[in-house]
Amino acid sequence: MDEQVDGKRREPRTSASRTLRAADPPGDARAVSTGEAAAALGVTERTVRRAIARGELAAVRRGGAYRIDSQEVARYATQGSRTSVA
Repeated sequence: MDEQVDGKRREPRTSASRTLRAADPPGDARAVSTGEAAAALGVTERTVRRAIARGELAAVRRGGAYRIDSQEVARYATQGSRTSVA
């Protein structure tokens, strides 16, 4: 149903969850939240956000929240991203 504001018709907004699902790639690859990525990696959510900030973990920010491709989480887990300090 169209919404009328100040005499003008507006299209109804789509829900964020519907938009995110439509943007998720098909198949095995799916976008996960920082919380889901943290649980999969066995670290805290803050650690995931720090890895994103350092560029070690690729993520897209949508609606104020990061979305991380599940394949990227798997890559990060196998990479052993921790570097040794000399």
